[in-house]
Amino acid sequence: MTSSRPAARTFVAVACAVAVGAVSLVSAPGSTASDTRTTTTLASPGAGVVVFGGTVDVEVSVDSPSGLAPTAGTSTLLALESGSTEWVEVATSTSPGADFLDVRPWMNTTYKVAYSGSSDTGNGDTWAASESEPFTIGVKRRIVHPTTGFDLGGRVTPRYGRKVVVVRASRDKARGYTVVRTVRTDGRGRYSYVLPKQRGTWYWILRVKGDASYRGNAFAYQTNVF
Repeated sequence: MTSSRPAARTFVAVACAVAVGAVSLVSAPGSTASDTRTTTTLASPGAGVVVFGGTVDVEVSVDSPSGLAPTAGTSTLLALESGSTEWVEVATSTSPGADFLDVRPWMNTTYKVAYSGSSDTGNGDTWAASESEPFTIGVKRRIVHPTTGFDLGGRVTPRYGRKVVVVRASRDKARGYTVVRTVRTDGRGRYSYVLPKQRGTWYWILRVKGDASYRGNAFAYQTNVF
């Protein structure tokens, strides 16, 4: 009777040691830390200049040095119009690398794309936020004009009331243009000018000025009198 008790205590001690070892093996993977991945946001417009009322597509790419691209988080297109000091949201996408299509600037505007970052990756990793470099899209004033005839009448928009349209002429299409007339628009930006019926072929350029908000613009015209 007395010799069997120490053996029983020894068995229990071994059993406890095995149990503790098993617990230690199960808990080890839980100590692995999650990763924080840096990101790089790139944004590129399809054009640097549009005529007033026109649109442009903005290509977006969100990547990381690891070569993996985040699939969670949002990308936001922000705009800073000429003369403004405050960035405003234009559009937001729940797909970080999705392009922004048909962006319509109403004046010279600087844009950038901001990626929000995300911790909702499914494996515990975190994507850091990032922003693209700003880029500017210039907006030319729109000139409405006829395509035939000698009576040039049309309108310049936007904000071109009581301003000057410069008329230049040349016998050579490529060079030698001289100013022949300046025409002032009315309060709504409308202009009118009758081209002289000069013998031969003449080339004309009508130009309007730009300012801090809008770029200037021009159109070419040709007359033939024989």
